[in-house]
Amino acid sequence: MRISKIDNIDMASKTLLILGKHFFSGNRLDKFIDYEKKYLQYTKNIDISPLMNFELRRITNIWVITENKQILGAMTLNFYLWESIENQYFFYTDSNNHIKISHIVAKKFKNIIDEKIHPVNKPTLSIELGYYAINNEFRGKGYGRLLFNKFIQEVESLNYDGKIAFVTALGYYALSPMGEQLIQYLINENVNNENENTFLKPILEELNFPPDLFKVGVGSSPTSRFAYKSQFTSLGFSKHLGQTWGKYYL
Repeated sequence: MRISKIDNIDMASKTLLILGKHFFSGNRLDKFIDYEKKYLQYTKNIDISPLMNFELRRITNIWVITENKQILGAMTLNFYLWESIENQYFFYTDSNNHIKISHIVAKKFKNIIDEKIHPVNKPTLSIELGYYAINNEFRGKGYGRLLFNKFIQEVESLNYDGKIAFVTALGYYALSPMGEQLIQYLINENVNNENENTFLKPILEELNFPPDLFKVGVGSSPTSRFAYKSQFTSLGFSKHLGQTWGKYYL
């Protein structure tokens, strides 16, 4: 068994196809592959100069776990400058359990990190565990945990002052537009006050959204479990309706 970083376009295309099939099909799968390719970097060590020069918004590496040349699973790691994502909005809730959520508000990422982990002193890099999956026939054998550990190792090996690592466990309704619509609704409602929590149930009824909107996606529970056991902090939910976890390396 081997975990390695993809270093060429042919292997990247093959791996993105395998990885993407866990989330998309048809034209959406093709768009996913083409979109991810725009940000791929194949160098041995991460080079953030395209971020610093504002040539790219993010840089992506693909990691693959193989055995006897067979792909067992894969993940993408996305690298951002903190300033490019600190103002993104997330759902800040009164519970990590989607069944128990009663109040909700849209908050900027930087304010959530400040409140739940530590005040941010402009870290150089933010590293996201992006798309992440083990092929069905190899699940339950510990390969997902090995990939998650590799994600942590890569973050810890980066020689930059201040790093924020984060991961989102895919929500059941992740591919629908409801998350973005709800974020915009909350921003408009609480434009002057991020701390003004709102009852969730009436909003869902008004928008005709399902009551289990923040339900965990099929197969996503291990991601939250790995994050929790790795001492990541639950930050809320992303616009894709999945639970987001983060860790600040000071």
